[in-house]
Amino acid sequence: LDRLSPIGRAYARLERTARLFGVLLRPGDTALERGKRTARTLREEGVPIMTITDAYITERYAPRPPDVSEEKRVESAWRRIRRILFRRWLRRKVQAASGDE
Repeated sequence: LDRLSPIGRAYARLERTARLFGVLLRPGDTALERGKRTARTLREEGVPIMTITDAYITERYAPRPPDVSEEKRVESAWRRIRRILFRRWLRRKVQAASGDE
């Protein structure tokens, strides 16, 4: 992940996290298809997921590099997703430990 841009890193983390939460990301899917599938599965995080996905697509295919404000927007979106998914993961662990699945 070190060689990726800040936006590329956020997108790679998003894909890795999506898989951990059971989102099926097929090898032939486009970044947009993967982003939409992830946003549908993890509904509460849909807006920040699409923020990262859209920025990644723009970075990869647009003729201009992203500006600093776009990178900050993506970093903020990733922090929000990470915080929400950590809470979701923690809830699952507590429920499993208490037998309330």
